[in-house]
Amino acid sequence: VFAGSTDGSLYAFDAATLTFKWKHDTGGEIWASPAAWQDSVFVASFDRKLYSLNSQTGQPNWDAPFECDGPIIASPVVYEDMVIVASLDRHVYALDAATGELIWAFPAEDDGTQGPSRWLWATPVAGSGTLFVAGMDGLIYVLNPSNGQLEGTIDLEAPVASTPVIAGSRLVAVTDGGRVFSIDTASYQKIELRNLDAEVSAPLGADNGIVYIHSVKESMVYAVNGETGVLLWDAPIE
Repeated sequence: VFAGSTDGSLYAFDAATLTFKWKHDTGGEIWASPAAWQDSVFVASFDRKLYSLNSQTGQPNWDAPFECDGPIIASPVVYEDMVIVASLDRHVYALDAATGELIWAFPAEDDGTQGPSRWLWATPVAGSGTLFVAGMDGLIYVLNPSNGQLEGTIDLEAPVASTPVIAGSRLVAVTDGGRVFSIDTASYQKIELRNLDAEVSAPLGADNGIVYIHSVKESMVYAVNGETGVLLWDAPIE
């Protein structure tokens, strides 16, 4: 079990006994969940770096961590043999998972004409051979995961800090004000399912077509049908 902490360290525990195994210190707080791949675990930090560590020993795999120009809140995502991460520097990076070498960046240039205009908080989501990146500028950027080319944008008209989820053939995303959208992963057409009128920043969860939405301010969890938008239930968090 791997857990990042705001003390700047990634901790590893035996999954059966929860016995402490090792920790690795970074130079900043860790908000992002780590991601495992083969014998590696990837963790992003507020020190603007993405680390690759040996999952058994905690020793670095790469010659040096990958460094970008802003803190990283979004969790890294493993796609095929790449690790993909979004940063508060308004870029998405794809690295060779084995070596840490940069494969592509979106946007490729810092001209501000094609890329996000605000921070990227949400974790990128891979589905149907496509990469969806939700931004605080209200847009979901649709990228080709093999080369980082922009294939389209979906305008949700409000900031998105919450990581979307794939539910069947649909991508479900929620704005920070609680508007729930269902997006066709092939045509990128959107449908607004409902408005929860709640502040949402936590990642979404999905199981058997049901999407789970956690609002911290309202201290509620909502279960929504990902196809129809019907509210199945809500429950307070004490």
